[in-house]
Amino acid sequence: MNLSADQSRSSDDEDDGVPIRPHTTEGVTNGPSVLLPVIPTIKKRKAVTTDFKKIALIGRGNIGRVYLAQKKGTKEFYSLKVIGKKLVTQNKQRHIESEKGILERLKHPFIVHLEWDFETPFYYIFVMTYCAGGDFWRLLNKQPGNCFREVVAKFYLAEIICALEYLHMEGVVYRDLKPENILLHESGHIMLSDFDLSKHSDVEDHARIKSSLFGEDEVVVEPSNFRSNSFVGTDEYLAPEIIAKDGHSASVDWWTLGVLMYEFLYGCNPFAASSIQETYSKIQKGEFTFPKMHRYKVSKDAKDLIKELLDVDSEDRLGSKYGASEIKQHDFFSNIKFALIRNMTPPIIPRLNGRRDTSYFYQYKPYDDDVPDDWGYTTEQSIELNTTEFRSLQQDEIKTQ
Repeated sequence: MNLSADQSRSSDDEDDGVPIRPHTTEGVTNGPSVLLPVIPTIKKRKAVTTDFKKIALIGRGNIGRVYLAQKKGTKEFYSLKVIGKKLVTQNKQRHIESEKGILERLKHPFIVHLEWDFETPFYYIFVMTYCAGGDFWRLLNKQPGNCFREVVAKFYLAEIICALEYLHMEGVVYRDLKPENILLHESGHIMLSDFDLSKHSDVEDHARIKSSLFGEDEVVVEPSNFRSNSFVGTDEYLAPEIIAKDGHSASVDWWTLGVLMYEFLYGCNPFAASSIQETYSKIQKGEFTFPKMHRYKVSKDAKDLIKELLDVDSEDRLGSKYGASEIKQHDFFSNIKFALIRNMTPPIIPRLNGRRDTSYFYQYKPYDDDVPDDWGYTTEQSIELNTTEFRSLQQDEIKTQ
């Protein structure tokens, strides 16, 4: 379950009909791009909960809501994740504290930044980077065939790899990579969000030296000593070792990258089946095929990379030994300059009608908003659960740290 309240693919909500713009299908666009925000290094400015004015509800989940909000007296807009205390179980409390701790230590252009966090009598509130382009689940579903051309997929996969590489260098294993958790910044670049299932390694890893094929040594920091027995993640993205409960390493992130890459290129999950049990069986056996007929051409290098990432043997999986550096050197990325990608013009840049434009998100009705305008600082108004959500919350208890 997602604390961010982003709409999941199992949501009952229907498409609101707002087009994702533009439907880029060829290369990268020309013209100026919006620069990514510079992560501040100065001391954080003081703020209080009531400094933020609610603009719109942009996400809704079992125990949380996400809002676009403006800092009063400024032109600054943020994403506010609001979690109802009454619905927080002991297990979920650990997830909230873990996510806060992880976000506080992360500063990377492809990861949402935690600006402030507050606790009111009735809510926990995270103030984070606002990504006006919505999430990649909605973005993919607005593309012809629900997929990207290879050149577009390659750009975003490269940025995701950079983000995962940074997380692993910080000793953080993401464990929940999926389109819903990848956001599109107004600049057109990606930002990873939702770290409630992430895990920080308790063991300090030491830098290792990897010899390059071109004679230059490379320093690699991968959480090689990380090991967890938790059953966490999203069903169709679970690595086989998680399902088998054999314990898992940081290599699970490279497995989910393979699943994500398949979805980007083919518009469907490689392990989708009629039941969860069948999906698990296919994952554990590594059973998937490439469609013979497809909207766009997919190269041999792309298929080869997917196969190497979706290796059921976690120790042989590409990335398991030297992390992102192994994947970056694959032929699929031969024309990508990773060090410069932040300054490249992205293939899809949101077309916004002002800073308050929320057309890239599901359009909620006024009655969907059940958080008071003062963020519950003086008013008790709790997020209510319906029967279906309560069952979902109970099932989420199996995801323990």
